[in-house]
Order: sequence, then C-alpha cells, then structure tokens
Amino acid sequence: MDWFSAALKGARTLRAPFLHSQLSCVLPADLHQDMLQFFPQQQDMFLVGKGARDKGIRHHLFLNERLEQQISNQRAADFWLSFWHAVHQQAANIKKQAIQYFEHWQLFPGIHPSEIKLGVRLVDESLPYTMAPHIDQAFKLAVMVVYLHSDELMFSQGTQLYNKQENDSLSAVSALPFEPNAGVFMPRVRNSWHGGHWSGYGHRKTLHFYFFKAQGEGQQQHISPVYF
Repeated sequence: MDWFSAALKGARTLRAPFLHSQLSCVLPADLHQDMLQFFPQQQDMFLVGKGARDKGIRHHLFLNERLEQQISNQRAADFWLSFWHAVHQQAANIKKQAIQYFEHWQLFPGIHPSEIKLGVRLVDESLPYTMAPHIDQAFKLAVMVVYLHSDELMFSQGTQLYNKQENDSLSAVSALPFEPNAGVFMPRVRNSWHGGHWSGYGHRKTLHFYFFKAQGEGQQQHISPVYF
C-alpha cells in the first residue's frame, strides 16, 4: 500500500473553501485497470437510500470477507477479496499516514490509531445523479475518494465544494476535476460542505476509504458492517 502514502504526500492541499487535498495518479496503473475490469455489477451491490434532496440511483458495496457470496463473478470476487485482505494487512500503516496528515494540519489532536476504524467502499452512481450539499457525520473523520471511471468524462463530474454564506445559504465555489485515477482526501472540518450534480448518461464509479472514529460503533454499524 505504498501508493496510499505516496498519494497523500504528493497531494495538492488547499484551504479554501475548506481544507482538502487533491490527489493525482492515486493507484498503480495496473491496479486501476484491474479495478475497472472487475468492478461489480449493480445487481451484486446494494441500493443506497438517498437523502431527501438527493436525486438518482446509487449502488454501493463495502468490501468484506464475504465477497464471494456477494459478487457473482468469481474472478471479480477473488480480485476484490484479495484487495480487501491487502488493505486489512496494511491497515496500521494506512491509519498512521492519516494521523500524520491530521497532525500536520492540527486536526483531531491526540488521536491514536486504536481510535480509528477503516472501511473500504465501492460506489456506482447511475447518471444523472445529484448528491445534495452535506457535511459528513461527526464519527467520520475523513474520506479519500478515488475517481475510477465515468462514462461522461467532464470536469464537473468531480466532487463539488461549497461555501456557506452569512445568511446560511450555500454557494458552489469549485468542482474538482474528474480524472480517472485522481481523487480527493477530505477531513471532516468546520463547514466542509460537499456534494455534486453529475450529468450525462451511464455510470460514475468511485472507490472510498473511510476513516471512522472507533467510538459510537452502534452508529457506524448501519454505514459499514465491516470495518477494522
């Protein structure tokens, strides 16, 4: 998992409209291609219940040790199970890299690796899809989103960032470019409003690494049944 450390260290970090880091060439090229080849079909994923202001169809799958029972294509199941085991084996180092990032930007002071749980999720949005502006729940410390593929390769297909105005309204200030194998690392900070409106047809496929706070596991259970 040296690529995880390299992606964070090579990131372009901005403080506006809130702290986030833009990533490029996140995965080794062969791993990225394998992820595209073996990305699960929607019938092997779970339909996501959307928020009141979200529009569209979204499927997801948290990686776990039961993938052979969930993914119908055996080669795809074997690939993602192998990837999940690799992440699991390197979880301590991944958490260490995240903590170094937090310490550098003075976030979550004093947090220990034992207080962080890691979850890995595949997401497939059927275009067009709208995710309303939101701030992640408090137990989600950070998320890394890797853009795998979009049938509509447009600049606006990336994550949308918002700025909160004095009257509490939100204005879109920037859209991160959707480039295959690029992405974003977003810690949960004050006013970290994000979302997106992704137009066109086809699919938008992403890989998510979640860093949960270990406390409040009852709350986390409905989001990620398998985290480590």
